[in-house]
Amino acid sequence: MTSKIYIIGIEIRENGSRNELEDVFSQLGEWIVIMPNLYALYSSKIDNLEKTRDEICDKINNDLRIYIIEQMSAAWRISKESSDWLKNKIGQHE
Repeated sequence: MTSKIYIIGIEIRENGSRNELEDVFSQLGEWIVIMPNLYALYSSKIDNLEKTRDEICDKINNDLRIYIIEQMSAAWRISKESSDWLKNKIGQHE
C-alpha cells in the first residue's frame, strides 16, 4: 500500500494522554505536530479512516474528539520543522 499524508485534529479530554496518542501514531507511521492539537501522519497502514478513528479512540479510552482527513493539497505557514517535514513527505507522496 502507498504511503499517504493524513491530517488529524485532536481534542484530548480529561483522562486522555497525549503520550498515549502519540504512541498510537508511532505505530501507524511517521508523525509531526503541525500546531497544537493538529498532527500530520505519514502512513501506509491506513486503508479505512473510520476504522482508524475507532482504533485510535479505543486505545485512548474514547477520551477524545478526533477528525482525520487524507491530505490532497495544502498551503501553510507553520514552524520551519513542520514545514520541512511536510515538504519532504509531500515530495515522497507525489
